[in-house]
Amino acid sequence: MSRENKLKNYSLSDVNTSKIPKNELFSSISHLFGIILSIIGTTILVTISTLKKKDLHALVFFIYGFSMTLLYVMSTLYHIFPKGSKIKQIFRKFDHISIFILIAGTYTPACAILVPNKSGIIILCIVWSMAIIGIIFKAIFTNSPGWFNGSIFIIMGWIILFKIKPIYKALNGKGFFWLVFGGIVYTIGGIVYALSKKFNPTINMKMHDVFHILIIIASASHFWLMLKYISNF
Repeated sequence: MSRENKLKNYSLSDVNTSKIPKNELFSSISHLFGIILSIIGTTILVTISTLKKKDLHALVFFIYGFSMTLLYVMSTLYHIFPKGSKIKQIFRKFDHISIFILIAGTYTPACAILVPNKSGIIILCIVWSMAIIGIIFKAIFTNSPGWFNGSIFIIMGWIILFKIKPIYKALNGKGFFWLVFGGIVYTIGGIVYALSKKFNPTINMKMHDVFHILIIIASASHFWLMLKYISNF
């Protein structure tokens, strides 16, 4: 059987969890949990918006929810397959690509609802353009350095600072807190991920577990922002 056919016939049923390193198994299970929460959260946001007949809200929340679910799906699949396998490398690429989509997807409700003017549209265009460029870059350079990837993600995530005043004005203090808190946790996660590559395998694995936990906390923070505050505009 050719290598291509082996890859084509490889499925989740072929995964032997007893042979998956503990940190990889933790990463898979933790982000499988993220998939479930993302689907539930997206359903809640879209349903509430639909019942309130807020079509724009429903659309942008669907984009946000899809981007969040996609991230956790790709991450789970990447970590569950055996190290060194071709299919793992493919999902590694999709895992990184999905981060660009999540960042842009999270910006979409914030800009479209909180800054529904020319400024909001400009920010959205910039962020989605960066996401597209990032996707193309990762598709070509799969093994780009962790520090480089982390830097790009952090820059994209904090472009919102250029329009922080209208967003702060739109949100009350508590709502703004969840926006900033989520951004800070994502940033810390990016730093942890970038630095983990510099340590030995044992420390690297522990730092990667911390990274996964931070991503879930940050996602939960921004989901609460969407549900409690942005959905009410």
